[in-house]
Amino acid sequence: MKPTAFHNRSRHDMMLAIRGAWGLAATAIQGDVFLVIVL
Repeated sequence: MKPTAFHNRSRHDMMLAIRGAWGLAATAIQGDVFLVIVL
């Protein structure tokens, strides 16, 4: 087990987590904008 491989794996997981968080934030922002436009 190479530490470099483990580091890359954890870094990749972190990137996926950040991307997922950004996706949720973007969806929430779009939802808020949509509600503001509708109201």
